[in-house]
Amino acid sequence: MPHRYQEDEQQKRNDKGQRNENQKRSRNLIGDMLPINDLYRDSERPES
Repeated sequence: MPHRYQEDEQQKRNDKGQRNENQKRSRNLIGDMLPINDLYRDSERPES
């Protein structure tokens, strides 16, 4: 039954696309957190 096979292929492509989106999103989250870490480190540093 080729129809069922086509659906599976489509689903695989959708899953792959979703995974890529999630990876992009988590990378953005990490990137957004880096400046906060820098600010936090600066505030922890004793002023000379």
